[in-house]
Amino acid sequence: MLLQPEIKRVDESPWNLAPPHPHAAGDRYRILEIGPGWSARLQLGILKRVAWALRAVASPRLYPMIWLVAKAFRRANHIHVRLRNQCDLRVGLGDPYWMYQVLGQVPYEPELLWLFDAVAHTHRAPTLLVDGGANVGWCSLVAATQYGFHSIAVEPAPHLVRQLEWNRQINQASFQIVQKAIWKEDGRQLTFLTDLSHHAGGHLKDVAGITPEWRVPMKELVTSVTVDTLVDDWRRGHTMAGCARTLGGHAILVYEDHGSDLKCEATRAALSNGLAVYALMESGGILAVESIERAISFKKEEKYGYNFVAVRKSSKGEELLKRIRTHIQRSL
Repeated sequence: MLLQPEIKRVDESPWNLAPPHPHAAGDRYRILEIGPGWSARLQLGILKRVAWALRAVASPRLYPMIWLVAKAFRRANHIHVRLRNQCDLRVGLGDPYWMYQVLGQVPYEPELLWLFDAVAHTHRAPTLLVDGGANVGWCSLVAATQYGFHSIAVEPAPHLVRQLEWNRQINQASFQIVQKAIWKEDGRQLTFLTDLSHHAGGHLKDVAGITPEWRVPMKELVTSVTVDTLVDDWRRGHTMAGCARTLGGHAILVYEDHGSDLKCEATRAALSNGLAVYALMESGGILAVESIERAISFKKEEKYGYNFVAVRKSSKGEELLKRIRTHIQRSL
């Protein structure tokens, strides 16, 4: 059972030091609650003032400033934020990744919303989302609550699994949480590297990550699971290299290729395995990627992750993707 910590409604008390900032209805992110206690309210006030000052001078340094401010406050400080027409999230005030989105009112991965909407309109059968590396659960929450997909959130880091459970509860959502790491074999014991302040850079020790190991010093022993096993269990009605069978069906693989990886290792692996690869555009377009050079051309910023999709050629998944592309083109 989850116990709700002390939380306070956001107000305009002296502790809220920020200048006026648009958190009214209609904004992308609306802060509903903050806690626990005055420390969290003070931290948010400082962060909002820092964000305002950096915007005034057009500085891109908000992300590291969130991390620096957090060093002076408790890790438990958090906000309950509502993403317009999407879901609610409990986000740590020291989480530079999500607080950057909230304070900057930055739209979060609109290309995935385009994709989910198109899948919902073109695929009438039940849809399963396997959310590998689910983090705090945005993808699973939106898929389950807004589009009615069956979602399995796979996350190896214990502190993120706790946030997943919390976010599932506050949204009254129904999706499965699996504390394992997706791998090419089932049942292997693997070392997962993570950190409370740099959780987005967590990765398996046996796989090179974009985040240096010294920034993710926490080691967790996790059990592996394949995508095929997760899908097979779901098909049997359970509530609970490894995706070859799945990719032979209606499956569409969505993955992130980070802007800092100029070798495009993820896309290179997809192309070398004979998959058809496409880039997801924020505007809703789905553009073919025939080479590594083409993938690099989509990476405009080193600090961002870019979403791509891959399907097995001549599979039902490729047929579905063609219908999705047609639906999106008609919608634009």
